[in-house]
Amino acid sequence: MYGRLQAIWQAGSDTARTNLMDQSYGENFPTLLTGLEKWLIQNNGGDGFFVGKKVTLADLSFTAISYNMVEWKPDVLDSYPKLAALKTKIEGIPRIAEWIEKRPVTEF
Repeated sequence: MYGRLQAIWQAGSDTARTNLMDQSYGENFPTLLTGLEKWLIQNNGGDGFFVGKKVTLADLSFTAISYNMVEWKPDVLDSYPKLAALKTKIEGIPRIAEWIEKRPVTEF
């Protein structure tokens, strides 16, 4: 997912960016998100984390990568309620929420 997001961000023109976004959000991301949702559901019915009973790098990575996906297309996780709930849960961890509030604004 990160590679696709990076390609969109670095696209040389608006046309190239639009084409990459259409392909990514229309074809690539649904496949990836479907697989991630299935993986998440295998652990505690999707009501926990990707691995085990505590936050891991997998959860943090998904949340970080999905941030731009959602920024560029807010409804991207609508068909993936378990992933959306995980993202919300991770972003609600006090120290992460505090960082989100005060971090510098950047393009990516």
